[in-house]
Amino acid sequence: MQRKRLERVANEISARSETVKDVPLDLFHPSEAALEKGDAFYYEMLRAIGPTKDAWRDYKKYIRRYETYLHDIRAFNGTIRNFISFSLSKLKHNSPEDYAAALYGFYNDERIAEKLIVNPIRNNGDCYTTHDAYELSYVPRPLPDGTVAICQEHVTDSLQALMKADYMLALNSGHNIRRCIICGRYFLLKSGVHALYCEGACPHAPGYTCRQFGSVEVQKELAKDIPKVKVKVTAFARITKDMQRGAISQEDTRKAKDYVRDLLYDALRDANISVEAFEQRISSERVYQHCGITRTANPRGRPPKEKAGEQS
Repeated sequence: MQRKRLERVANEISARSETVKDVPLDLFHPSEAALEKGDAFYYEMLRAIGPTKDAWRDYKKYIRRYETYLHDIRAFNGTIRNFISFSLSKLKHNSPEDYAAALYGFYNDERIAEKLIVNPIRNNGDCYTTHDAYELSYVPRPLPDGTVAICQEHVTDSLQALMKADYMLALNSGHNIRRCIICGRYFLLKSGVHALYCEGACPHAPGYTCRQFGSVEVQKELAKDIPKVKVKVTAFARITKDMQRGAISQEDTRKAKDYVRDLLYDALRDANISVEAFEQRISSERVYQHCGITRTANPRGRPPKEKAGEQS
């Protein structure tokens, strides 16, 4: 679609330059008709190349390259987002070895590869490739400290290959990219910690970072002003009380609270979810059922006293 619009603008301007000889072409002030069509961006690209007749042919060539770059970006972003959401975020341990194992499974599990890896059939021609073509050379390079070393030089015409190289080198170095469960932005982890929140500004509570907002103490403070947070705090208290009574285990408590927390951030991002609907979603019955938790019913009241002469 973008390619057709770019070509149409180029052809219109090219035809105009051939028929209107005396009036100069003003790329800095698109016509009202062009603005109504949303073509201002394409005028910007044409202006960057130059308003000469020969430039239109070059322009079309550049547009084809631009189209390839967009394809690479869509294929890389879609696939790596799925890899982060469905593989990296589920790891119990964060290390280069665990990242490599996760990537191997992501690439080779036929059950998920077709759905989670961008392919031409499901994604309108976009395709994520697991192998890329490079030209490899060994060249001497001066280093910042004044010494010289023989370095590897990789050359490729694929933007997707460059993005993958940068990302895979980060994984091999022990770095990880996670998605903040509060604001949805991606952030870089430079250690093996299991961080769920970024350090950016929280969209739900001005003056706090997402990491601060995710703490129990801050949410208790904000509960009086944000009804959905208040409902979540109450749900957490119910789950904690069940654990203290021995009705559920510590592991079940963690799973239930993780699920409630995820539902909270979904509800905060979606204004169509009412407080009442959110409260129903995080009722103990529905949470325990979703998490596969069986609540153990302990006998209530005091145990009966032993009668005289009875042995315990």
